Amino acid sequence: MDGNERPPRPGRGRAPRPAFWLLTRRRRGRTEVLAAELVVGARALAVFSFSEEARLFVGLGPLEGAGWRAAKIGAGELASLLLGPLRGVERVALDPLPGVGLEPANRLVCLSREGFLDLLLNG
Repeated sequence: MDGNERPPRPGRGRAPRPAFWLLTRRRRGRTEVLAAELVVGARALAVFSFSEEARLFVGLGPLEGAGWRAAKIGAGELASLLLGPLRGVERVALDPLPGVGLEPANRLVCLSREGFLDLLLNG
């Protein structure tokens, strides 16, 4: 350092943790998160990269008009959900496609819950 440079701050240089979008709705005074059978025989949590994709999923599928909305969530909060209240979810569907007959395509975008958590927590 030549005296004009500042030492790097802790945490600087790291990429920011991504945000995700889930589909949620209020029912009977509780928040419900969409986890459905997007792949035959497995309950999957639908996780979206952008709010527009989440809204499109609701608008083009059978969920329209059922009160579902896109809710932003951080990586740590998502991990907490998958380790806690949503620990029964078997798969995570990344940016799934809405509609009937798309199970083969959605199977391609699914990870096991454990595999997704490993990527989320360990990069």
